[in-house]
Amino acid sequence: MYAGDFGGRLVPNNADPTAEYNDSWMLGNARTMTTTSNIDGGYLYAYNNSSKIYACPAETARVMTTDTGTTPVAPSITRLLTYSIDYNLGSTNSGYAEYNIAFDRQINKNPGPSQHSVFWHEDARSIDNGAFGIWPYGNYSWWNIPTSIHDRGCCISFFDGHAEYWKWRGTAVLDLGVPQGDYFGNYSADNVQDLVLPSGPTSDEADLYKAQASVVPGIPQ
Repeated sequence: MYAGDFGGRLVPNNADPTAEYNDSWMLGNARTMTTTSNIDGGYLYAYNNSSKIYACPAETARVMTTDTGTTPVAPSITRLLTYSIDYNLGSTNSGYAEYNIAFDRQINKNPGPSQHSVFWHEDARSIDNGAFGIWPYGNYSWWNIPTSIHDRGCCISFFDGHAEYWKWRGTAVLDLGVPQGDYFGNYSADNVQDLVLPSGPTSDEADLYKAQASVVPGIPQ
């Protein structure tokens, strides 16, 4: 609906490493926000004007008092935002300019609209700004990490409007050794090898490749 009102232009999704800018679909840092004002003030709120739909009701993580990853959580407030948008959709980040997508008409192949992910339920240890980063194919680690609280799985929406549940096959995405509240820039996949090996991908690779196939530039055909 936003794109339809703005000539096909996608809702802005501009972020620095820890916060969404004030001209974006949401504002600030999802990990530390204590009121819904950063949601209400975003460009998408007019189209989805209930702040409750921005957080998964199954999420139990609490708000952090700072983003350092070392301070205790604020135990009285459950996270108010648990979803983020593919980093490249609506982004003007010059560091990733070759992958930035400004208009809906740019999504037409590899992946097309029914395969291009939009909203991700991001792991509470990973979410900060409103952008979900996935390194393009050829990089063998997670940038941001999706949740696994739904029976080792995650719910994801796609550009054509449908949603899917993905259950993770491997354990790297679970990052079982990372305690709640810690922050990491990258989440390395285990035993990463190349997809062309005769034995095929490991379970961890399959999870990573599936995510990479849902964003530009996709997986080579």
